[in-house]
Amino acid sequence: MRPILLRVLLCSATVLIAGTTYATDSSSDQPTTGQILARAYGGDPTAMNELGMAYFHGRGVFKDHAEAVKWFRKAAEKGQTVAQTNLGLMYYNGDAVEKNVKTAAEWLLKAAEHGSRDGANMLGAIYLSGGAGLQDFNAARHWFEVAADRGSAEAEYNLANLYYLGNGVSQNKQRARELLEQSAEGGFLQAMVNLGSLYDNGEGTAPDFAQALKWFRLAAERGDAVAQNNMGLMYLRGHGVPPDDEQAFHWFHQAAEHGYAPAQNSVGYLYERGRGVQKNIPEALRWYERAAEQGNVDAQLNAGLVYARGEGVERDVEKSRKWLGRAADSGNAKARLALDHYAPVFLEDKAEKTSQSQLPADISATRK
Repeated sequence: MRPILLRVLLCSATVLIAGTTYATDSSSDQPTTGQILARAYGGDPTAMNELGMAYFHGRGVFKDHAEAVKWFRKAAEKGQTVAQTNLGLMYYNGDAVEKNVKTAAEWLLKAAEHGSRDGANMLGAIYLSGGAGLQDFNAARHWFEVAADRGSAEAEYNLANLYYLGNGVSQNKQRARELLEQSAEGGFLQAMVNLGSLYDNGEGTAPDFAQALKWFRLAAERGDAVAQNNMGLMYLRGHGVPPDDEQAFHWFHQAAEHGYAPAQNSVGYLYERGRGVQKNIPEALRWYERAAEQGNVDAQLNAGLVYARGEGVERDVEKSRKWLGRAADSGNAKARLALDHYAPVFLEDKAEKTSQSQLPADISATRK
């Protein structure tokens, strides 16, 4: 298994309400809600945006996204760039207003043209995703470049994806790696994961397991499940570190607890074989089924095989056929072979159950 490269993960559907700071007569660093209210009603656009944020988050006032939109709009109409970005995001997400991507793009354009890096990055994301028929890879690249030049690590990440996939630019994985490096150095979590994958797979650079391990670890320690899974793979395969099943289990388990299906399957695998943890078939089956229920085909195959063999757990033909069947339906050749291999077992079990159902009730009830 290779670490997974998540190729396009734009933060285009998440509202990121940006804050502003300004001088206050209070001894506190931040103005009170009363001060914000007074300044907002007095026509201060910065305070209007802050009041919108207060209503959005429920800080010092009751949470009310409709009121947030009202104050973002008042500030935006006065040219407050953070409010223009926030209002654009509210329209993009359909939050307390009717979703309207074109209106969102109009407000984000105003913000971007007035120097907002967040507005520029979000505008690029809209042009990339093509909402409301606005797809334009060249425009996406332009606004990502604008935001990146203004110091946006997220925009550097988005721009890297364009170069990786060749959307609006000539495909250039070396340039993608360089941009991911900048984004990762700027602290953007997903860039760390993808950069580690490029180093591990040797894309845009020579394979470098030490660098891959460095970036996976930084992201894993910040709680990213994919990076945690990739750390498990590095220790399992001995890439950049000596092979260590216990460390592999540690990282797989962390990712599995976050609900990441490939890691749940790997935890099951290690429990089944007693690698890095005491062998425990029921526990292996529990993890296989958690992953299988999420549609992980490898886990469906593994769960089906455990139920078919009946080693360490009671054989369950119905569950075996269910999981093997799902894996086979997804095109897994091993699952098809397993269904053929265990067909006699399944038929024998069916015949035994049919025979038992035809016995007198008192005998059938006591038969073991």
